[in-house]
Amino acid sequence: MKTTSPPPYAHRVILPACMAAMGILASGAFAATLAWEFDEKQGTTLGAVQNSAGQVLWSGNLAESAVTGRGTLRLRNLDTEKCRSFARLGQPGKDGSTWLVVNIARWQFIDGVTRSTGVGLAQGADPKFTMLAEMNLQGSADRGFFVSGDAMPENEGASGTKAFRLGDDTGGEPLTLALEYLPETNRFNLYRGGAGGRLALLGGGKTSRRRDARYACIYIKNAVGAVDDEYIELGGLAVTTGRGTDGAVK
Repeated sequence: MKTTSPPPYAHRVILPACMAAMGILASGAFAATLAWEFDEKQGTTLGAVQNSAGQVLWSGNLAESAVTGRGTLRLRNLDTEKCRSFARLGQPGKDGSTWLVVNIARWQFIDGVTRSTGVGLAQGADPKFTMLAEMNLQGSADRGFFVSGDAMPENEGASGTKAFRLGDDTGGEPLTLALEYLPETNRFNLYRGGAGGRLALLGGGKTSRRRDARYACIYIKNAVGAVDDEYIELGGLAVTTGRGTDGAVK
């Protein structure tokens, strides 16, 4: 089973549109914005990818994940062990929201084994990894592609959302997901992007009072992309910290 690759950068309009809808691109709306467009040359690993400010921030063991040359990052892990990479966000604040926005350019699953990856916010990087909240992505040829909003740990009051279906086993149309972290109330919200960059609320949950958002994290829980016909490709990722504009999310 094969799909036709989308034109290079065909997904680019989706991420900025959702960011604009949230006020992220408005002057002075947020204290800091970090964005990655994955427009480096083919084969560039995540650890060498630069953000919009020309900084290289990712570290960790996602070395098998690399830029495709089409403006996407293909997630790949040939081992069955979990691997993850982190980008430091700086000192977290306790007012306003932190937004993590990711564009998923395309995906394809070829068998019944559930592939599990995700993007989230963490307090600590390896070796003292402590996830705060995440967009947990799971897919297989039998079930299709799903996302849930997860937070941890449960023994500190954290809770998540149910799983929401994103599409079938193969997807060539880009989609955008957003995770909003609200430190003042220790909560998070999960959104899906729609037409014109508008965001639809999927659900929300509680976060631990003992954790905050110091890192962005991309992880793969099991083997993904061992063959060319199986893939998950990210078309862009952005993180904002600080106080946004009221009512920006429609």
